[in-house]
Amino acid sequence: PAILEDARVRGHQPPEIVGHANVAKRFERYAKTAGHLAQTFDLQFASWGEGGGDVVRKAQYCPPTISYEDHLELNGLGDRVIECRHGLGETDDHTWVWVPDARVIVGGDFIVSSMPNAGTPFRVQRYVLEWAEALEDMAAVHPVAVVSGHGGVFTEDAEEMLSVTAASLRWLDAEVVRRLNEGQWQEQILAEVELPTELAESTYLQPLYGCTSFAVRDLLRRYVGWYDGNPSMLFPSTRADIAAEVLAMTGGSESIFARVDELSAGTGADQQLALHLIDFVIFAGGEHAAEGHARKADLLDARAASEQSFVAHNVLKSTAVIERKMATD
Repeated sequence: PAILEDARVRGHQPPEIVGHANVAKRFERYAKTAGHLAQTFDLQFASWGEGGGDVVRKAQYCPPTISYEDHLELNGLGDRVIECRHGLGETDDHTWVWVPDARVIVGGDFIVSSMPNAGTPFRVQRYVLEWAEALEDMAAVHPVAVVSGHGGVFTEDAEEMLSVTAASLRWLDAEVVRRLNEGQWQEQILAEVELPTELAESTYLQPLYGCTSFAVRDLLRRYVGWYDGNPSMLFPSTRADIAAEVLAMTGGSESIFARVDELSAGTGADQQLALHLIDFVIFAGGEHAAEGHARKADLLDARAASEQSFVAHNVLKSTAVIERKMATD
């Protein structure tokens, strides 16, 4: 919008906006679900201050004036030809740019200099397999440099980075499908799927932004329905009703707090279990709910301290802020 406004003020023709045909459709979805998106931005970025969702509330969408489906060649930019190529990745409207005479790729969000964000708690479907295919297409043109959307520029190691990252995404897709076809349900797959050591230890695949478990969740979302193999969850009781029964059987909140204290001093897995237990106190409501929120905030901070993934770390820290506020409201 700022560039368009500047052109208007100066009396210039507005610049052309180039993008895939699905960009306009995505903007329509953003506008349609703006309230939900703003809420999730508020939640995800609460640790950065209030109003994280204002980026959505105040958004002005500028759809492409030049759109394409698969491939677009742009001429008239001096003596340089620029090729726009479509691929599926974080969204279904991604573009990566190939500058053939310079043999340079501008990879956009396909390239994040770490484990791809191929699954995220707050957003819609990612495309793990097609993401791998796009990276393979990039490697096939033998670039001398790849400019990442998040991170640095890859030169001598550009093809290696593309190939290794593509291999990891292909492996995850194949492994999840294999397990599904063997009759495994979501919980087992989420608990057991990890990248092979040679991939997990790659400097290109460290969980600095996305992480393996989030990618696995997105693959499950793509390939199966919401039924998790447990018929008790077909028509589940509310969390509040379940929590009330659990507290009644265990003698109330104090016994839960005692076990939470024991687990809080343990490993990340122990702290995660403590989070599930403290939820019984919170969802049951009553006089101990505020203390439950305060304890949950501390647990979330503890989990965040050992979490490498930017996305996961920020969700944990942000929700800790919210839980602490709920403890005092």
